[in-house]
Amino acid sequence: MKKKLLAVMAGLSLVVALGACGEPFTCDLCGEEKTGKAWKVTMFGESDELTICDDCYQEVQALKEALN
Repeated sequence: MKKKLLAVMAGLSLVVALGACGEPFTCDLCGEEKTGKAWKVTMFGESDELTICDDCYQEVQALKEALN
């Protein structure tokens, strides 16, 4: 009985861990397919929102800080 309970708990933790990864998306700046945090940004006053990955977002933020 303990083994079955342990197996069920292990299976549930696997499902929760995989569910937390998020859906894959394609970054509009680098073009790579990513999972994880997807940032919605507008650049240069354009009306369209871009979906960018966390790496590209960090680079954009660093460039913004350097320009200010």
